Amino acid sequence: MAILNKINQSSSQKKKRFNIRYILAEIFLITAGILIALAIDNWNTDREEQKMIEKYLIEMYKEYSNEIERMEKRKIDLNLELDKNTRALNIIKNSQYDSIQVLENLLLGLGNPVSDWKQFPITKEFLDQNLLYKIKNEKLKGEYKNFTFWIDVNKELKDFAREQYLNTTEPFINSNINFSTLCCPNMNSSMIQGGPKTNYKLLMNNMELWNTLSFRREFILINSGIIDGQTFFLKNIIEEITNEVGKENLIEPAEMDEFKKVMQGIGFFPQIEEDRLKVAYIDSKGTAFKAGLNKGDIILMVTQPGEEPIDISGMDVFDVMKLVTGPIGTTVVLTVERTDGTIEDVSVVRDVVK
Repeated sequence: MAILNKINQSSSQKKKRFNIRYILAEIFLITAGILIALAIDNWNTDREEQKMIEKYLIEMYKEYSNEIERMEKRKIDLNLELDKNTRALNIIKNSQYDSIQVLENLLLGLGNPVSDWKQFPITKEFLDQNLLYKIKNEKLKGEYKNFTFWIDVNKELKDFAREQYLNTTEPFINSNINFSTLCCPNMNSSMIQGGPKTNYKLLMNNMELWNTLSFRREFILINSGIIDGQTFFLKNIIEEITNEVGKENLIEPAEMDEFKKVMQGIGFFPQIEEDRLKVAYIDSKGTAFKAGLNKGDIILMVTQPGEEPIDISGMDVFDVMKLVTGPIGTTVVLTVERTDGTIEDVSVVRDVVK
């Protein structure tokens, strides 16, 4: 009996050791499974975040390209205004009373406040998403850390221009110059002409006119310098965005112009509305209208010649433009949902701008 008890006790100890090993193995497998699941979840989250970042970068690339184009045009306008300012100040400095008519023309636009504040809404939205630290390109990340500086500079410049106009230019004009003669040319027809005449001969010896023009010159020079700095800054960011997402995923400004031309030739412009691409404008002289496309149609698919239809849901407008545009004379098929809910194919011949 004692021997039997010892055998049972020995067997019980083996089972106990076996059960402990089994339990430990189970704990290990469960823990490993949880860790793997967490790793997969983190990987998926990181991948989705990187996709979101790439989408933002592409949109910001377009935002900066458009802003550079606008600033370059603005720089031309500022140079013309600086030239007018120089000529006006020289007429006053040299007391050229025989050039009063020229001076009057050079002062056109003086009564219009200058405002030039770009807010970069897509960039601000991106920065508010707290995704900056997720950008892998350290140089690009560093550039974005300086972006708020330029946004603040733009706002300060706008405030500076407004205060200068309200405190200096407008009070001077109110007391010395007939405002209706200083409006932009495109507003002259809407203004009531006449009233008290401006004594420009007297004004040429007026310190306020000299200082008003000098203050405006200061603003032009400051604004021009900031445009140069900001253009350089944005071009650096564009270069780093190109390195980050790849040139093939971006639309060059020149390409964008070509897209616009072909879209104008086809005769319609789309816009995203509730995550769907809707025909927002259509020209009755364009080939799209002649083919049967209507304003309000929702574009569902785009079919290139000899290829399978491509579902465009969730695509960016410019990505769709890449599909819609092509060699002049070829046909692209747009599958659209009409305002009554029916689905139809519209075959549009790619055309040139008329």
